[in-house]
Amino acid sequence: MKLTPFEKRRQGLGALYGAVGGLVFAVLAWGFDAISLAQSHVVLPFGKFLPGLILCVLLCSFVGWLSARIDKAAIAFLLWISISVLLVIIILWLPLPWMHWLTRFAYPAYASYLEYPALVGISQFIILGSIGLAILAGIAGLTENLLIDSAMEKQGNGGVVGMIFLVAMLLGIGGFLMDNMLNPNFRDSAESMNALIQFAVDNKDNDVDPIVARTNHLRTITQLGEEVYTQPYQLVVQTYDPMMLTQIDYLIDFSGDLYTCTVVGNAPVYCRSVLIRNYHPVRRLISALSSINS
Repeated sequence: MKLTPFEKRRQGLGALYGAVGGLVFAVLAWGFDAISLAQSHVVLPFGKFLPGLILCVLLCSFVGWLSARIDKAAIAFLLWISISVLLVIIILWLPLPWMHWLTRFAYPAYASYLEYPALVGISQFIILGSIGLAILAGIAGLTENLLIDSAMEKQGNGGVVGMIFLVAMLLGIGGFLMDNMLNPNFRDSAESMNALIQFAVDNKDNDVDPIVARTNHLRTITQLGEEVYTQPYQLVVQTYDPMMLTQIDYLIDFSGDLYTCTVVGNAPVYCRSVLIRNYHPVRRLISALSSINS
């Protein structure tokens, strides 16, 4: 069945409505988190944001298009409620199963050290997250066709801008709420681990006041030796407490030397060397030459 120009424009606006909502949702849910992870030297910092962005834009644009095509407020409401549940599942899937697989694939040398257990009470996360997001998505569904009709009746782009602004606000709030479901546990602990390493490097030649050193848990890093913690490094989530997410263990690669560091309540408390070290070919060569010379 051939669509009229009116129907094409209407459905196009529906797809635009959903795409903008999905875009803003992804940026608020994973975008700023990715920037923070990159600044903290975490590997694959955009590993959640990029697939999340693609999935959200595609799914939301489809729902927006389908809602405009059917043009029934009740159906649009149900479609957007359904997509909110799916978005919550994506929020939980990306940082755990997806990042576990992606990290093992991109960094096979780390694979044997990574253990991402299933969260305890995962159904509670889904239910609680879905309630808040469903309210916002439901409003977006109820108002979509009204906003599209208003945009088509108005001259110029004022109606379209208003339509985009409302869905961006609703889904943006939803993305912000979803960001606070899981991301802060990993983001804040990575920031504190990175801050500790930077503090140790900045003060490696200084006499740090003992009280300041204890407050900053400085010995957690300095006990590894200056020849270790002054090297370039990157952080990988190794494992975590599946019940409360208050303890995050990081695998830290100091230019080939691997260490496990435990962060509890965003405070680094313990670091130790893993069993296999110097897997990096250059560092293995240096180690071998040192053994020969000795």
